[in-house]
Amino acid sequence: MVMSGAFDRPAASEGTKETTLERPTKASSPFNMDDADLVILTKDNVEFYVHRVILCIASPIFKTMLSLPQPPEAVLTPSVDVSEDSQTMETFLRIIYPVADPEIRSLRHLREVLAAGMKYDVPVVIAASRKALSQQAFIEADPLQVFALACTLGMEAEAKVAAKAAVVQNRVSGATCADLEEITAGGYFRLSQLNRTRTTKTGPLCFCEGSKGERVSVDFTEIGPLCRPSQLLTTAWTASRSPSMTESPPPAPQRRDLFMDISLPPDIILKSCDACSFSAHQSVIAMASPAMWSTLNDSYCHISSDDGDLPTYELPEKALVLEELLRLCYPLQFRDIAAYDTQQFLDILSASRTYKLAKVESMLQAQWSKIAKREPLRFYFAAVRFGWKHEALFCAQELIRRTDDIASIQTQYIPEMEDIECLPYLYLLSYIEECRKVVSSIAEGLIMFLRKV
Repeated sequence: MVMSGAFDRPAASEGTKETTLERPTKASSPFNMDDADLVILTKDNVEFYVHRVILCIASPIFKTMLSLPQPPEAVLTPSVDVSEDSQTMETFLRIIYPVADPEIRSLRHLREVLAAGMKYDVPVVIAASRKALSQQAFIEADPLQVFALACTLGMEAEAKVAAKAAVVQNRVSGATCADLEEITAGGYFRLSQLNRTRTTKTGPLCFCEGSKGERVSVDFTEIGPLCRPSQLLTTAWTASRSPSMTESPPPAPQRRDLFMDISLPPDIILKSCDACSFSAHQSVIAMASPAMWSTLNDSYCHISSDDGDLPTYELPEKALVLEELLRLCYPLQFRDIAAYDTQQFLDILSASRTYKLAKVESMLQAQWSKIAKREPLRFYFAAVRFGWKHEALFCAQELIRRTDDIASIQTQYIPEMEDIECLPYLYLLSYIEECRKVVSSIAEGLIMFLRKV
């Protein structure tokens, strides 16, 4: 009964052979017992002799895997390879087994154990990891790392405790850690927002002591949940947008024939997600966008008398987006960029990337600066998502040009910040801070010059 490789142990690369000469090391008690009926082999070549019944009770993933039928030439004790190292696996197993829970002494180790608990869906390991994450020693030593780990895993209570400690200890401004880069930009925005509520006091009502013995107050009132955006935050963002920035209402369901002047009759119908139908030609779609044609072939097709008994394919794009994509597939005029609202522009751009319409993407990229000025922060994150460095820099510069108070940029929020990693946001804040320093230095120099005149 051989189960090796069941848990994604990396395969040997082509042209090399996995090392098989070194004999595995046997784990220490209680994972070296002779009555074990399963061997777990870690990535650093350590064997854990375990009992299937315990794993099956603790983990539905293990239960499913161990219930799979095995080949008739199975060996006496089955073996399964895992991608975790021996230190992580020993802690993981000790939490599951009826033995004393192990002591977790580092956040790095805790992260690996918690990841294993989530990977194998073991509630007791997840609960033990959450409890360890709340240890005061971890929070005092590195509250930012605790916050980042808790925020990444959606542990709101733990994130709040760690965020409070980081603000009280004055570790937020200008500080970073590897784990912090893995949270969303929205998560870091809320941490920064909390940091801006930090006040120092000397009265008896102060409840926290800062890093220099000062009494510090932190206010969560307007912050809401740290791991996810509050309804208040998203509502405020929607209300702040001008009417020109809001999305156009969906069109009424209808049939649109964009290509009536073409002598060849259409042979397919493309239907948008908001129920608008477009006549089209298979040959044109297949030539202009093989990716779109492949999507059509993989999607559900039905024939309706309402559409002239032509094959009808449903696509996830809205009618306004689908119409512009079709215009670019055919030799039709592209609408003036000024006719788009920002959401339409980004939707068309995203769809052109999905369907590998390089011509459309190139045309939109060339017009980027004209429409990005409307919402530079939003378009900064869009440029990051598309891997456009020049356009991202343009948006950062436009953000600075549009405001008299550079520091106020740090208070701006958009919902897209919840879907992008924190690192691009940290780069943006760092760039803005450097620009602020330059402006401040120039202003100070000018003041000194005027005083001498």
